[in-house]
Order: sequence, then C-alpha cells, then structure tokens
Amino acid sequence: MARFVPFFDSVESTALYMKSSSLTKLLLGLAVVLTIVSVITVFLYTTDLAFSVWEHLSAAPLPIRLAYGLLALLVGAVVLWLLVKLFRPAPARPQRQIRSEDDLLDYINELQAQGIDTDSAMKELATLSQRKQAGEIHIALCGDISTGKSSLIKALLPQHDVQTSPVGGSTREIARYQWTSPAGDRLIISDLPGLNEADGELDAVTLEESARSHVVIFLVDGDLTRDQYKVLQNLLDLKKPLILALNKTDQLEETEKKLVSDQLRKRLPRQDNVAIALISTGGEEDVIQVAADGSEQHLTRPRKPDVADLAKALQKMLDNDPQTLNELRDAAVFTLAQNKLDRQALAFRRQKADEIIEKYSRRAMLGAMAAVTPGSDILIQGVISYKMVRALAENYQAPVKAINIDRFLELASKHVTRTVPLVLAVTGNILKVFPGAGTLAGGVVHAIAYGLILESLGKAVSDTLAARGDLPPQPTLKLYEEKLGEDLESRAKRLAVYAIRQAGKH
Repeated sequence: MARFVPFFDSVESTALYMKSSSLTKLLLGLAVVLTIVSVITVFLYTTDLAFSVWEHLSAAPLPIRLAYGLLALLVGAVVLWLLVKLFRPAPARPQRQIRSEDDLLDYINELQAQGIDTDSAMKELATLSQRKQAGEIHIALCGDISTGKSSLIKALLPQHDVQTSPVGGSTREIARYQWTSPAGDRLIISDLPGLNEADGELDAVTLEESARSHVVIFLVDGDLTRDQYKVLQNLLDLKKPLILALNKTDQLEETEKKLVSDQLRKRLPRQDNVAIALISTGGEEDVIQVAADGSEQHLTRPRKPDVADLAKALQKMLDNDPQTLNELRDAAVFTLAQNKLDRQALAFRRQKADEIIEKYSRRAMLGAMAAVTPGSDILIQGVISYKMVRALAENYQAPVKAINIDRFLELASKHVTRTVPLVLAVTGNILKVFPGAGTLAGGVVHAIAYGLILESLGKAVSDTLAARGDLPPQPTLKLYEEKLGEDLESRAKRLAVYAIRQAGKH
C-alpha cells in the first residue's frame, strides 16, 4: 500500500527543497564569480609586473639585460627539466645487442656475477671454436620424416653406407657424414631428426644445429604445406644461406616444375642466400610390365636420383663469399647462445621473484595478525606492498620509478577492494576444515586474505615485468584478478597452515 503523505508535509518539503536548491545555485554562482575575478587579478598583476620589469630592463645597461635574460633562460630550463624528469615515463629496458664474441663474453661475465648458470652458452662457444679450427663447412639437412633425407645423403655420398627405411621415423638422432665437394671443400652433412617426430614443429635439436651450420637444406615433397611454411619461416629467421629442396619433382612435367618454382619464389624473400632446388632422391617406384601374351606383372624398380640442381646451388653458396658464410654462421651461434642465456636469466629471476613474493606475503600476514582490526583497505600495509613491487622491479632490472609504483598501488587498492568479500568468504570456508581454528584470533582470517592478495598481486607484477620490462597499471591489474582466481582454495589452505602455526606461537 502506498504511504499517505499529508499535504502540509509535502508542501513544506517542497519549499525546503526549493530553498536548498536556490542556495546551492547561489553558492555555485559566487564560486564562479570569485574564480573569474581571481584569474583576472592574477593576469593583471602578472602583466603589470612584466611591463614593470621590461621598463626597468629597457633603461638598464646592456650587460645587465643580457645577464637577466640568461638567468631567465636558465631558470626556465631547470623548471622544464624537472617537469620532464618527473612526468616522463621510465625508459624501456634496452634490448641487449650481441654482435661479436666479446659482446657475448661480457654478457656471460655479467650473468656469472649474478650467480646465473652460463654453461650452455660456454658450450656453444667451445663448439664454435672447435669447428673453426677444423675448417669444415657444416650443412644442416632437415625436413619431415619420409621426405627422403637419408636417400638424399645416399645420392650425394654414394660411397657411404646409409641405411634407408620406408617406415617413418628411422632417423632419431643427428647423424653426420663427411663429404668433399667437387671444388675440394670439406663438408659435414648433419641429418637432423624428422620434424614430424616433434609434432610437426621445429624442435630445439633441429633449430640449434641449424644455427650452428653454415648452410641449411630444407627438404620437402613437392609444394609446401602450411606447417612446412611455418618451419621455413623459422629457418629463414636464422638469416643464413638456405636451400629449399623440392623432392620427387621427376614426377612433374616441365611446365608443372616451372609453375611450382615460380609460386615458391614469390613466397620467399628475394635474397642471394635463399635458393630453390628441384631434385629427385631416387627411391623405388611401382611399374606394370605387360608380357607378350598380354598378361601383366607388378614390379618394383629403383628410380635414378637427380640431385644436380641441389649440388649446383650449394656450390654456388660456398663459392660466393666464404668469409660472409663464416660470419653468418658465427652470428647465428651468438644469437643461439644469447637466447640460452636469456632463458637461464629469466628462470633465475622468476625463482628469485617467487622468493620475494613469499617473503613479503608472509610479512603482510604477520602484520595483519598483529593488528586484529582490519583497515578499510586491504592494502593498508602500503609499505610492504611498495617494498615488494620495488624488489620485483629491481630483480627484473626494470627501470620502474617510485612515482610509477605509487600510482600503480593507488589504482591497485581500488581493484583489491572489490575482491575482498570473495577472498574473506573463501578464507572463512577454508578455516572450517582446520579443527580448533575458530578459537584463534579473528586476525587469522584477515592474515590469510592479506597473504592471498599480496601473493596474487606479486605474481601479476612479476609476470608483467618479465614480459614487458615495465609496469603498465591496467594490464597488470587485469592479470592480478586472473591470478587471484587461480587455485584460490588450495592456496588459501597453504597460507592457512602458516597463519595458524604463527598464531599458535603467540
């Protein structure tokens, strides 16, 4: 039923509302007038002061005018520099450039000083040194299984006993074969594992050996598939001489060969160190033999290999510029070693970041148990949050300024406030499985909540710094909300064990 409002009351309320509305408008109008008057006053005063200074300077000697002008420029420059320094975002972490062995050794020494394992990069340099001393040219042969890699080596090196198999996957490890080219070059051909053995991807073994080699041969059957084209792009990223060898082209007509070759050339970069070779590695073929009486007999006969196009393209690359060939190989090995160092450094810093997050999350929990009554904001322990973010930034060597950390935590507090009810609800349910937990101080609940939130925030900051090298607020806070929901109950149980243990000590 609608509530009955006496007429007198409604009239009185309306009058009061009209009075308050009129008073608000009057105050607002006065504020606008005062603002305008203040702006005009400041403008007139500044203008009068400027004209007064100009008048005095006009009458002053030239040296005084010059000195005053220089002083004004100096003050303006200092103010501008302070403003730029204050509001300019922190520069992104520079990308290390490894252009020589000395650059790589400097990087190795730097990481060793931080306690990071650099053995993998040192082994790459040792292998490179051995190959340089041997003076041999290394050729990496890769491709899908059953595309004829072993048959190709047999065609190039008929004197070697290379076992071929019609069953896919016969080549499981790297097999190396020595070969002396017609021009007298000593070559080492590395038969790499078939790509299909690595789920159609360019696995680490193939990619690393390709980087260590002078020339890469990518063998495919006929035209490229979509997966093979992706692998080819990875090989091209090594920026070294590459030959795309199309096998079984003896089954194509000349017009078809030209069409396939032209289409591939359009898809490949126009570089002197990228070539296409149309070949046939031989193998066997089924034929039907018709006898004089008209009877048919199914026979299997060998196909004659034809790898002349490949040998010609390879020799051209070797004769073109031997010095450049070595430089490209060295650069690829330096990049390979740098990538290994980067992965080692990232794994080291991630482990250290986890230790930092655990350290400050536990500090937050202890602080929450010391202050039983929670504040209005779960991030009231701002000092702990600030120190955690600062420590993570230093761990990842990210140039995050203190002012940017303050802004981030200010925005984070608003996001965290929205998630507090969920965290407290989960924490309360978790404590029910711990006998006797209800008799402990209420600060345990808030301690677990602090731990969950600080831990989630720390992991979001850690992942963002590792990926970006800086701390953009919105992507980081979005990641925080995702991290908070990951394994929330199991994490709460883990933190509850620590909180209850600590509460029992007091």
